[in-house]
Amino acid sequence: MQKCLFVLMAWLLPLSVLKAQGNEEAPLGPQLNYFKYATGGIGLHNFGWYVGGKYGKSKSRLDDRIWEFDLWRTRHPKEVRISNPSFINPRPYVLGKLNDAFFMHIGYGTQRLIFDKSDKAGVEVRYQISLGPSFALLKPIYLDILYPLNPNEPRNLTTRSERYDPERHFENNIYGSSRFGSGLDEINVLPGLYAKGGFIFEWGAFTEEIKILEAGLSVDFFPQGVPVMSFVPQKQLFLSFYLGFHLGKRW
Repeated sequence: MQKCLFVLMAWLLPLSVLKAQGNEEAPLGPQLNYFKYATGGIGLHNFGWYVGGKYGKSKSRLDDRIWEFDLWRTRHPKEVRISNPSFINPRPYVLGKLNDAFFMHIGYGTQRLIFDKSDKAGVEVRYQISLGPSFALLKPIYLDILYPLNPNEPRNLTTRSERYDPERHFENNIYGSSRFGSGLDEINVLPGLYAKGGFIFEWGAFTEEIKILEAGLSVDFFPQGVPVMSFVPQKQLFLSFYLGFHLGKRW
């Protein structure tokens, strides 16, 4: 009987030593066998919405390195949508708007663990910092402009889609906005830089499935200024508070 107990202890001792060594290397939370992950999501910010994705690689249990791609739809603070009151159901438009603006971010950053899931009842909290080039994609605004079919019959009107010109187009001769596809072949690109910082909240068990909320601040800077509205100074700096939801997978 004593011989059997001795054999059993000799077999269990190496396992206990290996387990202790593993705990010393990763004291926070259970061990994971996942080293890479990818997520995609949507979100809102104070000037519009965005879509984006991330690819991450774990450097350690505490630190990740990430690559991200985002596309932000951005409005100018001076934008006000109006309609021509002389017609029934015309398309609304923004008087004075020159371009629709989309900001494309391509960045690199880091995430670091703040609270482990085991410490906060199943919610893991990380902070993220990323930066990289930002590209302002400017699609010119086209409007449906009113023209008389016959100069002798000014009330008999038709419309033509034209690129908005603040020197020629006014409230009394604008019928409404043209279709969104107008001007897609005239997109202009302005280079700039962006930086983003925020917090990542992940909940649920440690599995390959990822569900996270992301909140923070994004800053875009364009040296040339972004021409969105006429008759106002062109903005160079855009500050955006954002909140997003992402789904993804580890492997």
